Amino acid sequence: MSDLNLINTLQLKIFVTVAEERTLKAAAVKIGQTPSAISQNIKALENFLGVTLFERDSRPILLTKAGRRLFALARELLQKNDEILEAVRSEKKKYETLRLGLGESAAGSFGPQLIAELNKIITSVDVVSGLTLPLVSALMSEKIDVLLSPYPIKDEEELEREVLFQEDFVLVVKKGHEPIISEEAFQTLIISRPLIEYNQDSSDRIQADRLLRSLGQKPALHTSVSTSYLVVGLVSQLDGWSLIPPFNLWAAGLSSSEVDFYPIPGRSLTRTYWMVRKQIRNHALSQLVGEITKKVLTERFLVKMERQLPGLSRFIHVPGKLQFRGIA
Repeated sequence: MSDLNLINTLQLKIFVTVAEERTLKAAAVKIGQTPSAISQNIKALENFLGVTLFERDSRPILLTKAGRRLFALARELLQKNDEILEAVRSEKKKYETLRLGLGESAAGSFGPQLIAELNKIITSVDVVSGLTLPLVSALMSEKIDVLLSPYPIKDEEELEREVLFQEDFVLVVKKGHEPIISEEAFQTLIISRPLIEYNQDSSDRIQADRLLRSLGQKPALHTSVSTSYLVVGLVSQLDGWSLIPPFNLWAAGLSSSEVDFYPIPGRSLTRTYWMVRKQIRNHALSQLVGEITKKVLTERFLVKMERQLPGLSRFIHVPGKLQFRGIA
């Protein structure tokens, strides 16, 4: 091993700083040491190399011929040293694994883009999607680390949750149907056209039923199904209507192009999408997932949604800073 490999990088940094600042006092201020300590480090470097690096009789300090040669090499070496440290430290920041739970509407909408982004910084991303209640059980038993879900989880003292985004339900009708803008037109639609809704165990169905009861109207006909694809497809095929969140409409795929959507006249209905974790685990990892999710939504997915279904993204609201809180 050559002597060059034993050069003290701190001494090199002090040497370069003195050469750039041209006074011991200025270099000391910049580095955060005393002028005496700066001088001692320079002397130690000169002794190690066996050369004089500065002409000490000059003011400001000037480099000797050997000093000028070392200055060029030292700056290059210190820059490479910084690059190595940054590369190693950034690699160290990568997480080894993430076990992610995704609600069905997330998996069918922004899920692929989110997983692609997470794979850039996490070695292994394992994803489970499906209904929320089984995913909550998986979270409680620590089979997954983080859950993205629209279900309003309650009474779980071990869990913390954070709002990822909120979406306003939209009224969906067959494409080309007369626009449903007024409350009167909505009331007429309810009693004249079939309602296509989710099965009774769906939290989206529960919210929609609550709104209909507040209107005092009972749909003339209704059909209940389990998937967004069927909801939207049957709205088109049966000339019916439905109340669904925008991400569900997107998840319906090609069927979404066969319907029109409107704000619910005179009413509002909102679904909140949560990120949920156990209180004692994965704080940094879940924070990272949340920030990346919001970035994917605002910078990529909603742009794509607006391009393919103009106007739908205005029903989606993504808040700013993440702040976890316990579930009461």
